[in-house]
Amino acid sequence: MFSIGEAFCLFLLLVFAWWDTKQREFDKEIIVITFFAGLTITLTYGEERWLAYAGGIAIGLLFLLIAKLTEEKIGYGDGMLILLVGMNVGIKAQLQILAIAFSLLFIAGIAAFFLRRKWKNMRLPFVPFLLLGDVAVMAGKAWEVIG
Repeated sequence: MFSIGEAFCLFLLLVFAWWDTKQREFDKEIIVITFFAGLTITLTYGEERWLAYAGGIAIGLLFLLIAKLTEEKIGYGDGMLILLVGMNVGIKAQLQILAIAFSLLFIAGIAAFFLRRKWKNMRLPFVPFLLLGDVAVMAGKAWEVIG
């Protein structure tokens, strides 16, 4: 039903969502280790969808470039996690996860704006929204299998 890469991605997002809400920053060493673990899983257990995985990596690299150009308004850690997600689930699921995550982040940002009235300095952690997007995409996939 779910690939090892998808399960790894869910586990990864669970851990990093907790970490993102607590520290707002990721240790580079952990990200590098996680990258090589994800790469190993993709190369070992990934289906023959190399173009989809390459597309997912390209989207992640785009987010790393955005992090550089915006002086980390979207952090490098977020960009690396987006790359890891794409590398493990492919570009189609990655884009679905990102669409859901950004939609939920937008709703949360609007709600926080009206509740706090402090728009300028407000920062919402992004990884919990990636996690929710991943869970929604996996639930949709499970629904297709069941229904």
